[in-house]
Amino acid sequence: MSTDSHAADMLLAACAAKTRHAHRRMAYARLNADLTIQQVSANFAAMAPAAPQPQADVLHQPLSDVLWEFVGADEALHDVWARRAPFFRLEHVNREQRDGSLHYLTFSVYRLEPDSGLDGLLLLVEDDTDYGRLHHQLVQDRNELRLVQGQLAAANKELTRIDRMKSLFLSMAAHDLRTPLSAIQGYAEMLLLGIAEPGSPKAFQYLDIIQQQSARLNQLIDDIVDLDLIEQGKLTLNLTPCDINPLLQEASSAYKFQLERRSITVHYNLAPEPITIWGDAEKMLRVFYNLVGNAVKYMASQGQITLRSQQQDGQAIIEVEDTGPGMTAEQLDNLFILYYRSEDVAKSPVKGSGLGLFIVKTMVEAHQGQVQVTSQPGQGSKFTLRLPLHQSDSGEILLQ
Repeated sequence: MSTDSHAADMLLAACAAKTRHAHRRMAYARLNADLTIQQVSANFAAMAPAAPQPQADVLHQPLSDVLWEFVGADEALHDVWARRAPFFRLEHVNREQRDGSLHYLTFSVYRLEPDSGLDGLLLLVEDDTDYGRLHHQLVQDRNELRLVQGQLAAANKELTRIDRMKSLFLSMAAHDLRTPLSAIQGYAEMLLLGIAEPGSPKAFQYLDIIQQQSARLNQLIDDIVDLDLIEQGKLTLNLTPCDINPLLQEASSAYKFQLERRSITVHYNLAPEPITIWGDAEKMLRVFYNLVGNAVKYMASQGQITLRSQQQDGQAIIEVEDTGPGMTAEQLDNLFILYYRSEDVAKSPVKGSGLGLFIVKTMVEAHQGQVQVTSQPGQGSKFTLRLPLHQSDSGEILLQ
């Protein structure tokens, strides 16, 4: 290569380096074999260290004292010096500037070539803030995307579970609806066939059963409607002074047919005076329907249900106690979860929707009350409701 050609190449390289340097901040330094700084560019001290310092203060200092990023990198740098490695690089190192902004630097270390006329290592410090910020944003976006994907997967899993449970609920609700409907249909057919003489005691008994089962059927339908309103936050309570005692008696009378058929006894231990709360009588009647119905459903023949009411410390206290199979601690923990049915109950011939006790808890809490359960396997269950007694307020509230 001629001298003129070599000079032209050197000039072009210098122009390229100058242009790159003009459009991208860059500093450089030369290191000795002991990794101390021997020579730096004019802008090195301002650009590279964590805190700007005069250029003279960085000369002859160990590299790791000036740039903390190189702490522990001595072995890798000695490999570059011995040409066992072509270079050493730290990419996109973030540094906070004096104005609070965040810049990104890339440090590259090369062995100086013999024909350069210099000996040592060449350290290049390049400001790649634009790329670093973009890379950081991409990483952040990717992490957020993964988080959203995880949340979406969890939501889809939960939706699948809810959809499966709703399908199960519909099949169970259909069974619950079919039971009173079958009784209504059966006794109506017996009346039509003249099995019982019109006006006879037996005919009135059949009509009484039809009326009870119609009320039970209507209660189940109301539960389903209320569930939809609860999920939409649109369930309205029409509040009036209402006496608890007649509601308890009405709820138990709705199960007269099942109680008599299975020889289940209901004991009333109700306060002699009215127990008046400020509530929605229809909704509270549904609460008692569900509690009594739940006791009847799981109890063996010749069992016993006790209904109690009293006033205490400004509260109405209502208890529904049974001599049924009782519940485990796990069943108690999950008792009021929508659609919940324990594994033992799910395998039993007793059918249910897992809806009734969810309705109970929701309705009681909407009346500013509490519901508690005590139970042990083989020792029955007791549901205790605590509701504030009637005050002077009145009106209508929306259950959110």
